[in-house]
Amino acid sequence: MGDGTFASRGAPQPILNDSTSGMYNRRVAEVACENKACLVLTNDNTLVGWGYYIRRSTDDPVPVIIPPGAINTREIFKIAMGYTFELVLTTDNRLFAWGQRVSLGDPTFSQSSDPNYRFIPSPVYMDGALSGKTVSSIYAGGSLSAVITAG
Repeated sequence: MGDGTFASRGAPQPILNDSTSGMYNRRVAEVACENKACLVLTNDNTLVGWGYYIRRSTDDPVPVIIPPGAINTREIFKIAMGYTFELVLTTDNRLFAWGQRVSLGDPTFSQSSDPNYRFIPSPVYMDGALSGKTVSSIYAGGSLSAVITAG
């Protein structure tokens, strides 16, 4: 994946970098991978992803640009990926998430009330335990995520 095919490879392969690819003429700044998918932050603050559930309910072997959604023009600081979700931390201390059954930190969230996949980055609820804190790192793996804060 990432080379435009679903073929199994026994050795590393270059990421597709032609005009059909979201990676076209971009350099990798940071990478996060999980469960047959990858998310890349590029040197021009673009998010590019490929693989399982990277957009909608289809697998995509070609790198595609992730619509910025609520991130808009904010500068991205860190990225992380869980089993079926993605996280972004921006330089202005905002968290964004998207993916399958993402609660966005909302304590009132119920999977039964929102069983759908969120397709674009949406703001994470940062009141409660994160109120007044500066998030310095984000982590994700499996169905869990965590942050490290200062302050």
